[in-house]
Amino acid sequence: MSLASESVARIKRAIPPEILQEAFLPRRYDPTKRTYVRDNSLGTSVDAVIRDTIIDAWVGADVNLVSGVETTIPLNGLPHEWVDLWNVIYRIPKSVTGGRNITAVYAITLGTQNAIGYSNLGDYGKSSLVDAGAGLLAAAAPLPAVSSAKVELIGNNVILVNDTRALSSYLHLRCQLTHEQDFANIPKAYWPVFFELCCLAAKAHVYNTMIIRLDEGALKNGGSLGRIREKVDEMADAETQYKEYLNDKWKVNSHMADKEKYRRTLSYAVGGRR
Repeated sequence: MSLASESVARIKRAIPPEILQEAFLPRRYDPTKRTYVRDNSLGTSVDAVIRDTIIDAWVGADVNLVSGVETTIPLNGLPHEWVDLWNVIYRIPKSVTGGRNITAVYAITLGTQNAIGYSNLGDYGKSSLVDAGAGLLAAAAPLPAVSSAKVELIGNNVILVNDTRALSSYLHLRCQLTHEQDFANIPKAYWPVFFELCCLAAKAHVYNTMIIRLDEGALKNGGSLGRIREKVDEMADAETQYKEYLNDKWKVNSHMADKEKYRRTLSYAVGGRR
């Protein structure tokens, strides 16, 4: 079962089915009863509406805004347009990104990414003596200009590189892509965090959809709302909790779930070659 399908199942376990049907299934106006009633003629399932409304349109959109998959894209051979000597616009096809959008750009790497440094000792990791010699020579050498952060996202998979140095013909873009379809790239160890986001979003949707409707029903029909009103009232803070959980929990866990991003963070913290 995929992460999205399992999230729908978790929502159905967290919220009573009667409330889910009232909040998610389509409604139509019944002139005989002079009120809105559930429309069963469309054959719409609760699972499908939850998937579209909560997983894809709400949680999926937010998750892709604040997190994603870090990757490196070679720009050599891609369509580009020179604005002047120091500015160039690259249009990155969806075929290069696997059909996904670029949500953030970090830097461009100048060169082929495997050029030997000033020490001319390129094969590190094969000998401790070679590693030590490379580290000693690299420490004494001036810092080479191998990357630039002067890049910005100006459109849908369109970037602008702006640098006063002559740009190499071999450029690599370090950027962040949206998650894969059905969030297939998220390891199972981090699924519970996503489940909690979806449950909070579903509860917020239920509260926002039903709270006024319940009051209108009580005024028109004069009946007691009982346990349904109690359960809906319990969800009053769900949207606030969702925003806090997205910023405090999901951002941290999604960072660790992305192997490339987490490896780079650890390398910055403890040192070593990247």
